[in-house]
Amino acid sequence: MKTLAFAMAAVVGLFVGTCADAAITLGLSSVDDATMQFAGTGSQSTITFTNGPQGNSFGIRTVDGSPGGSATGLFGTISGSFSYSVAGITTTGSLQTAALTGTGVMSIGPAGGPALTATISGIDIFSLGSVGGLNGLNSLINLSNVSYSGSNVALLQLKNEVAAGGGVVTISYQFATPTSLTALAAAGCPTSTTYSGTISTVTTVPEPGTMGMAFSGVVLLGLGYYGQWRRMRA
Repeated sequence: MKTLAFAMAAVVGLFVGTCADAAITLGLSSVDDATMQFAGTGSQSTITFTNGPQGNSFGIRTVDGSPGGSATGLFGTISGSFSYSVAGITTTGSLQTAALTGTGVMSIGPAGGPALTATISGIDIFSLGSVGGLNGLNSLINLSNVSYSGSNVALLQLKNEVAAGGGVVTISYQFATPTSLTALAAAGCPTSTTYSGTISTVTTVPEPGTMGMAFSGVVLLGLGYYGQWRRMRA
């Protein structure tokens, strides 16, 4: 029976270990004089991220889920462009939503490198009064292809967890007055604002089928060892 206990503990341990995988979350905000810029043509709006005087777009302000918070104080950039079309805007009261297309490269690292780089993809965009956000509706995976050769603990964890389950980048912004997606797509001068956001990884959670298989394995092991114990007692 002791063997049965160890076998069942091993299976349950594997199951619980899978459930307990921790995700890392980095909080970011734009640095001084760095903005996200909306350039409207009347039919669409293109979004780009400009750098400040020091060549950075944002700074990492907080780190959760990683020992030591070693990425706090690092800086990064977002290159590339993202866009949405006026024809694709859905309006519900004061809420406007649209699909966001385009890709860019997010870079995070200390001065002199090496830097972590990853592909960031557009998913969706919304506006609600004076606030809005990118990938804030569904928080779907939009960070991939992470590369990093340095030794920063948090960046290494970010790289490994994105490789294992994917990453999610969300960006939020705010204007002084209500500004809809329609208004941001109007032809005219570019509109810019500061921003903040998060970079997080996806926690590994077993599929229902995997959970069933794990518990079935425990039951089968139990029946097998119980039958063996009965035969030894006979």
